[in-house]
Amino acid sequence: MRGWVITSKGEHDFSESIGAYGRPLSNLVLQRFEAIFPRAIDEKYSHQFYENYSREPMLGEFGCYLSHTTIWGLNQKDSAIVVLEDDAICGNQFDIDKVIAYCGGKEYPLIVKLGVSKISKVEQWVYHLVKPAIPVKFVSGKWLCRDMTLNTDGTVGYVINSSAMRLLSGEVRDRCVGMLADDWKLFHKLGVKIMSVRPFYVFEDEAKISSIDSQKTRSRSLQLNVRTALKILAFSPASLPLIILLVVTRLFFL
Repeated sequence: MRGWVITSKGEHDFSESIGAYGRPLSNLVLQRFEAIFPRAIDEKYSHQFYENYSREPMLGEFGCYLSHTTIWGLNQKDSAIVVLEDDAICGNQFDIDKVIAYCGGKEYPLIVKLGVSKISKVEQWVYHLVKPAIPVKFVSGKWLCRDMTLNTDGTVGYVINSSAMRLLSGEVRDRCVGMLADDWKLFHKLGVKIMSVRPFYVFEDEAKISSIDSQKTRSRSLQLNVRTALKILAFSPASLPLIILLVVTRLFFL
């Protein structure tokens, strides 16, 4: 089984956080993929990106798109692969091999998100509350779920099968060049089934700036909003309904 870690040029220390947990990734052959840092944004990408999102793309978003779609194109013959960014921290006591086997055993295009960017282990519980999902299969103490709502919430870690890689790096890439690498809602519309592992298995190392994030200035408003909500809740449990409304509003308009 193969896993890819997107790192910046010359970086080799990803194993300190990702590989330190031993058994969960013991059957994965982790390979380093040097993140693509474009010097300029392709005109076609910029034009189609504006059509999709009504704004100009950032250089880092283009680089993120190139890095992930290139990995998909190189690994289409694999039944399924794991893709992690270099600031990923993997949890323990979880058999990721079963998720890879589940994903790779499906003939339809499938992506299983292992976590969400900018969300810590504590903050994830608010996320689960306001972003419910339908449990499908229980695997090694966690649920594989079908997400009820889809957003652009990062590519810190996910499993993708060959059907999805062929679809997104082939004809779809030619037709939808101007897309974000984490536009799960768009991928779903294009025919890819999106699922997630809950509770999350992968989190971002807040002390480290990933190769992808170093290129872009993605808003941390979701993370700050969730943290604020948790602090308010600690002092006033009766404010839970108001907090849920606040966080839901922020999540749906990100």
